[in-house]
Amino acid sequence: MSHFCFLVANSYQLHHVAPVAVLLDDVTIALQFREDVETVDEDSVRQLVPAAAIERIGKGDLHLLDGSHDVIVCQTPPLLHCLLTRSRTVVLQYGLGKERYNYGAWRALADLNVVYGPHSEARMRGHARTTIAGCVLFDAFFAQESIDDVRPPVPRGSRPRVLYSPTYGELSSLASVLPRLEVEDTDLTVKLHHQSSRLDIASSLDLAVLDSTADPVRTIRSADVVLSDHSGAIYDALYARVPVVLTSAPLDHGSTQLAGPERHQIERLVAVWEPGEPFGEVWQRARDAIENDDRYRTFADTYFAWHGQAASRCAEAIESARSNRLPPHFNRDVVAERLTTLIQSERDLNNESRRLRRELAALQTTPWRMVQQLRFNAEGWLRRAVAPHPRTMRLMGKLSHLTRSRLSSNSESR
Repeated sequence: MSHFCFLVANSYQLHHVAPVAVLLDDVTIALQFREDVETVDEDSVRQLVPAAAIERIGKGDLHLLDGSHDVIVCQTPPLLHCLLTRSRTVVLQYGLGKERYNYGAWRALADLNVVYGPHSEARMRGHARTTIAGCVLFDAFFAQESIDDVRPPVPRGSRPRVLYSPTYGELSSLASVLPRLEVEDTDLTVKLHHQSSRLDIASSLDLAVLDSTADPVRTIRSADVVLSDHSGAIYDALYARVPVVLTSAPLDHGSTQLAGPERHQIERLVAVWEPGEPFGEVWQRARDAIENDDRYRTFADTYFAWHGQAASRCAEAIESARSNRLPPHFNRDVVAERLTTLIQSERDLNNESRRLRRELAALQTTPWRMVQQLRFNAEGWLRRAVAPHPRTMRLMGKLSHLTRSRLSSNSESR
């Protein structure tokens, strides 16, 4: 049994937990594997967190972690849905996009949520226990350059280095934006979402493709401009003070505009690439927007905190969960209790459904199928037995025809 366990499902999550894990003692990195998502390379874990123990666990076995560690740190809901009772749970925030998901009721199931800044804390504090610690991804960046001194990158020429960072699934703009970029003179790099694969890219462009193993902040700062849709990379790029262009391309399945519910909160710092507009023009508008010092600092202090000191703050918060130094939170307890009841009820229904399917399968064994076939055959025989013989039907037809003829003749003679 270790003191702390960090559950990691992909390389992008590893970038978030590694700076925190190295500050704690007796750490285990649990690598969650799924067939449809890349697995995390153990060598990467050893490189970033040399002293940590490593174990692998399937998504269906997450409940087995309960009681194996004092505190389990995760970043997404599946572990919390296991309703652990013997280990404390802490959720590290790892993105600002898709607010309805990020700040959902599932957060109440955690003993503690460690969030980026005041914006996130305000949206969760009513139903979840929270503490502000900042974003650990940027600790190394702000250690070299303070928040007051950071400036936008200086372009190397008129041909912009574009980092295209789309989200995944139906909100992704990959299919509609890449054709637009094919006619633009840019130095293009595609940074895939950690739920996407290279198979999602269909383009004639000679482009570089990065996956979730790439360092997020270093990748962003190496670009002149970041192009995105719904991805949380929007907020990371703005925090790194890199110009951001949002695509206005429609979704693949219809004409719905790619406007997320949180976009209005950052619209003063970004530029939207309108259809038919040369990319050079929208890039210039994005550069002008991010140059505003007051707007940048307001954004940074609203969405983030503890610039350059986030890892130590996260480690302190996780330590507090292990030592039971957590304040009471009545609303959180009520929401968590209700969610627990709903999850347990859903489990009971699923178990009952599986039981009924097993019984049905048992009834559909060979003897039962024979009974069903005999019944079907018997019904067919009965229908044929009571039905008139075809010869009888032909004779009845002829008789009916003769009767109508005789009646017609009688009427004419009168």
